[in-house]
Amino acid sequence: MAAVTTLNEIRKCLKYPDAADKRMLRKLKNGRSGDEPLPIVTIVENHGVENALRCMKAVKGYDKILRQFPVACARDVQHMMTSDQSINALNVADLYAKGEKTDRELGDAEQAAWAVWISALDAGDDIAATRAAEAAMRACSSDAVYAAIDTFRAAGSARVRAAETSCWTKEGAVAREKYASMLCALLA
Repeated sequence: MAAVTTLNEIRKCLKYPDAADKRMLRKLKNGRSGDEPLPIVTIVENHGVENALRCMKAVKGYDKILRQFPVACARDVQHMMTSDQSINALNVADLYAKGEKTDRELGDAEQAAWAVWISALDAGDDIAATRAAEAAMRACSSDAVYAAIDTFRAAGSARVRAAETSCWTKEGAVAREKYASMLCALLA
């Protein structure tokens, strides 16, 4: 069954909506009543991945997808990761999403990946590799929604940084489209 919520549920989850949230809610309303079913895929298609992920707080029973999505994003840039600790953290996040690792193991993996990411930042390593390391670390976040949003951002940034300078805008659009398709496939 597809992930579905309502405008009223989204409003409850967005306790302090900013201007962008308010615009999104106005556009989503578009003749809908507050309790009318609203597929998350509609939000992905019309308002982007990040807004859809934030709205996923209003959907019960989709924590597994919120755990699988950041793993899929980080796997997309795994080839840019230069540390076994980052890849190990990603593997732990993947197993956690499947219910095969504990909160403690996820936290330990996040700490190890965080150390790699900070080391890469301090050393001035390749930006794409640094953002890929960040994606692995973010996939281990204890908050599923923020894990999904932050990994989406880091992986997209890694893809853009790996592209030629003249292609940044195009690569960013390609990354957003790819990750939107990945999220829609998980939601189907």
